[in-house]
Formats: sequence, C-alpha cells, structure tokens
Amino acid sequence: MRPFVQRVATGVTAAGLVVGFALAVLAPGLPLGSWIQRMEPHALPAMHGLFASAGGESAWHLLALPWLVRPAWLLPTAIGLVGGGFALTLKPR
Repeated sequence: MRPFVQRVATGVTAAGLVVGFALAVLAPGLPLGSWIQRMEPHALPAMHGLFASAGGESAWHLLALPWLVRPAWLLPTAIGLVGGGFALTLKPR
C-alpha cells in the first residue's frame, strides 16, 4: 500500500508543479478567482454557497477569499510542494 500512496503523491506533485509553472508563465498576474471564473462561470457562486452553508459567511471571507485574490499559480504550486514533501516522507527505508 505504501508504494501506491507514494506514487499517487508523486503524481499530485508533478501535476501541481506543472500546472503552477504553466500558469506562472502564461498568466503571471491572473488571480485565482478570475481564472476559475474563466474556466467555469458557475463555480464561484457554487463555492460561495458551499462555504456559506458549511461555515457561514465568515468561512467564505476567512478561508476562500484570501486564496481567490492570490495569483492563480500559487495554489497548484503549493499543492505540488506539499505532495512532494508527503512523497518524500513515504520513501522506503
């Protein structure tokens, strides 16, 4: 089971870093919220509804909005870096 999880974490790392690099090169100043709006126009209202129903309006303002105003490349790169750290900790001894 451990090698499978390590491979999945490595795949998440690769995908996150590739998407993050592509977004950094192609659209360096594009905020994540604008990128999501371009990809799927109904995603942001759905996300807002999910956050509002799960944790109230404050959850949307405290958890989601800070990420949506950051550059679009930041979230996939962060996911890739966390996945890389996870894959390295699962390295067989």
